[in-house]
Amino acid sequence: MVSGEARVAPMEGKDVNAREPAQRGSRFKRALVWLLVFAVALVAAYGAGWWGPSRRVQDLEQKLAAERARANDLGRRMVELEARRSLHAAIIEITQNNFGLAQKEVTRARDLLASSGPGDASLRAVSEALGALQLDPAQGEQATKTLLELSAAFDAQRPPMPAPPPEATGGAPELPAVE
Repeated sequence: MVSGEARVAPMEGKDVNAREPAQRGSRFKRALVWLLVFAVALVAAYGAGWWGPSRRVQDLEQKLAAERARANDLGRRMVELEARRSLHAAIIEITQNNFGLAQKEVTRARDLLASSGPGDASLRAVSEALGALQLDPAQGEQATKTLLELSAAFDAQRPPMPAPPPEATGGAPELPAVE
């Protein structure tokens, strides 16, 4: 033997790569715990990723429902304003003794008011009065008076909307000076 060398006795009958059963079990438990931690983290990340966008989708769906209701209301208002225009056109036609054209405008106004939905009872009353109205030259001024009364009743229920302020429309255009 060379001096300084220690001799290690060979392990007889034991596998060097073999581990004790307790060490194998703790390694399996450690892997199982890490797998469980990974699964929990994965589920948490999925939940957070789903919850955030789903809240945004809910908010957008609420805004969409509100905008649809607003669009329906504006559509109804547009139909009512078109009926008002037809009623005023009928007044103009009567003043020009065009009773046939006036009757067509009255019928159109009635149909538009009927198609605008349930609306107010007062507008239904105007629509029914327009439906019962038959214009002929024998009525003359009475027909004009009746149309003006119906128009006033309509205008009382749906007054014109105020004009937006100039700031909302980008400012009023400059008008040329009159000399």
